[in-house]
Amino acid sequence: MSGPFAPFVPPGAGNYRFKNLAAGADYTCATPRHTVTQADLDAGFFQATSTWDISAAGRTTKTVTIDGGEIDVRAR
Repeated sequence: MSGPFAPFVPPGAGNYRFKNLAAGADYTCATPRHTVTQADLDAGFFQATSTWDISAAGRTTKTVTIDGGEIDVRAR
């Protein structure tokens, strides 16, 4: 839904809209990306917080926020 990582939604690569992931199964996302901005460089880090919608047919959609903490882009 939102966060400093892209691309997680169509049309680009890295789309994680799993429709056939079995119950109890997992998948490791190996392609998260973040473009370091001038603001990131000035601060020395960026905040790796992302928001995800989890949905399934017949179920209420759940929104989950993942706080990935501060990611250094230079020594602080």
